[in-house]
Amino acid sequence: MKKLFFVLFIVFSFTLSGAVIGKKKSGDNAEFLKIKKDAPKVFIDCGRCDIDYIKDKIAFVNYVVDTKAADVYILITSLRTGSRGRKYSIKFTGQKRFKGINDELFYISSTNDTDDIIRKGIVKKLKLGLLQYVKRTKMADYIDIIFKEKSSPKQIKDKWHNWLFNIGLSFSQGGEKYYKHQFLNYSFNASRVTDKNRVNLRFTRVKSLSEYTINEKKIKSRWDFTYLSGIYVWGISEHFSLGAMLHGGSSTYFNRKRLIKFAPAIEYDIFPYSAATTKIFRIEYAVGVEDVDYYEITIYDKEKETLFYQSLETEFEVKQKWGDANVNIDFNQYLHDLKKYNLDFSCSFSWRIVKGVSFYTYASYSLIHNQLYLPKGNLTPEEILLRTSSLETNYHYSISAGIKISFGSFFNNAVNPRFGY
Repeated sequence: MKKLFFVLFIVFSFTLSGAVIGKKKSGDNAEFLKIKKDAPKVFIDCGRCDIDYIKDKIAFVNYVVDTKAADVYILITSLRTGSRGRKYSIKFTGQKRFKGINDELFYISSTNDTDDIIRKGIVKKLKLGLLQYVKRTKMADYIDIIFKEKSSPKQIKDKWHNWLFNIGLSFSQGGEKYYKHQFLNYSFNASRVTDKNRVNLRFTRVKSLSEYTINEKKIKSRWDFTYLSGIYVWGISEHFSLGAMLHGGSSTYFNRKRLIKFAPAIEYDIFPYSAATTKIFRIEYAVGVEDVDYYEITIYDKEKETLFYQSLETEFEVKQKWGDANVNIDFNQYLHDLKKYNLDFSCSFSWRIVKGVSFYTYASYSLIHNQLYLPKGNLTPEEILLRTSSLETNYHYSISAGIKISFGSFFNNAVNPRFGY
């Protein structure tokens, strides 16, 4: 009995001391939480960022899921660099109590960087940019700045002279009782990019074979595609560029045994090229010649022909805190018969309407009057169903839309990866 009382006494003593310590910690936590509530409210607009990682590594701000509730709006966009890496633009826009305090930082990744290296680099830039807002709150008392001395960078001699080469090879195979599929793709790419000029050389070969078994009858679907291209671009100014484009290849789908196209082109961007991470409005015009041999005689009784053409492409894209929009118009026309043309229109739009409500849509429509490559004769039902060859049509369209509604707790910094959610 005495032993029992002794054990209960020890347990009660530890419980009481724990309660007292817990009360003290609870008081400290309450004070910190009060200060944390005053920390900047941040909204990060980035489609491909690891938001959970950012929230875990930057815990001195509050994260919100609506731009209207934010003190700081952060837009992260990127463009591909000449070394096949990416240049990330991180724009900070102050709102409410931080209105007028804006900044932009940049992070450049290389083609060999892993996702972990990239997200660490972005987090480092986010911390630097957020300091100007945090220093205006009581959270600044909890921030320490650590300087890591870094040796002076040595001048790097590029023996490749800005050239970058990529070689790719992929193969896949699968099947079921009544279906088998094989896919082979190999490619080569060479590019040289500077601030003013750009060279791109590309070669791609794709072969696909599918086999279906229906009522013990085997039906095969083959698809063979080869594409090569070369482009040289001269940068004239912040708005003008000149270019020369060479394209070639073959395609069983488009009945082209051999295709060679060449065209000089000119491009004008209403906005300066340096603003391309957030807005672009470019107009490109080209006039050229194409020489083509067909697998089968076409509906115009042609085995081969040489054609002159012109093309006009316009693209408008903008990314802002209210959302983003993209409009593209592409017009191609043969000069020997102006009725032979193709007009493609596509647009995408996303809009944060009000707090917690966003709307997005995509639409495309094509007027098709230039199918000179269509083979003469009728296609079999199998060829039509399996889409092994292009079908005659004078239009094509696609549309999608949706709305997203979020409500409830907009102030939640917790990160919990359990069960993969």
